[in-house]
Amino acid sequence: MVAPTIHVAVIEGLATVDATLSEMARAYRFTPAMRLWHVYAPAMAAPLFSGGVVALGMAMRVAVLAEALGASWPSWVQAASASPRCCGWRRGFPGRPAAR
Repeated sequence: MVAPTIHVAVIEGLATVDATLSEMARAYRFTPAMRLWHVYAPAMAAPLFSGGVVALGMAMRVAVLAEALGASWPSWVQAASASPRCCGWRRGFPGRPAAR
């Protein structure tokens, strides 16, 4: 879920690279590392940062949803099962003894 967001941000960043800067880097015989650092990195910084923020938000949302769905019982059910007279329940929940 996070990887497609980052991938799209990188593609958008690469699409915004100015062709004249790339041509100038070739004319001055920049090494590939220099091209990456001086031409491509500044062009990809803003889209990559915004994509990272969106991806982090999505990851946090998925983590909270997984925690909510992975809980065995909601807290109000556990509290209600502790009281034998609550709602007239006579049987216990799975893993709990029956209330008498």
